[in-house]
Amino acid sequence: MTDASDKVQRTIARFERITRQIDERQGPVREAARRERQRLNSDLARRFARVGVAIGVISLVTIAIGLFIPIGMFGFLAAYLVLLLVLGMLLDSTSIMLIMLPLALPVAVALGANLVWFGIVTTIAIEIGLLTPPFGLSVYVIKASLGDDSMSLATIFRGAFPFVLITLAVTILLMVFPEISLALL
Repeated sequence: MTDASDKVQRTIARFERITRQIDERQGPVREAARRERQRLNSDLARRFARVGVAIGVISLVTIAIGLFIPIGMFGFLAAYLVLLLVLGMLLDSTSIMLIMLPLALPVAVALGANLVWFGIVTTIAIEIGLLTPPFGLSVYVIKASLGDDSMSLATIFRGAFPFVLITLAVTILLMVFPEISLALL
């Protein structure tokens, strides 16, 4: 257990060091440092997931949500969607899945959710995070592929905002009417 804890602490220290380096650098070096930060972010999420499984935190959280917070399927989905959107602003999609699915999947199963439907809703909600600041990986890809320095990231984020709203509406629609996502099964 201490070995896993030490690895997490070392990864966090490395993550903080690289974050400081990103703030100090410019151009291609800054881009390389940003990619390294993303890789470390994913690595950190993987380690937290492993430690959580090892010590049984996931089972405790699942039991606590089921016993002490009787909010039902729609309450759980609303809280889950908000949490995914907030995490999407900070983490990449792989990290979010590694952190959230071990916690949310047992709760969804206990509430009687169809796993295909839950996976579709989760994937779409997580992908909204690729368009939202400050992480917005898709926006950074668009900025890099434009090659136009006159186009700012803020302009691209503003242009992506209507798509965020549309995708959010689709996600809510799929949550309310699961049959839409299950029609082809």
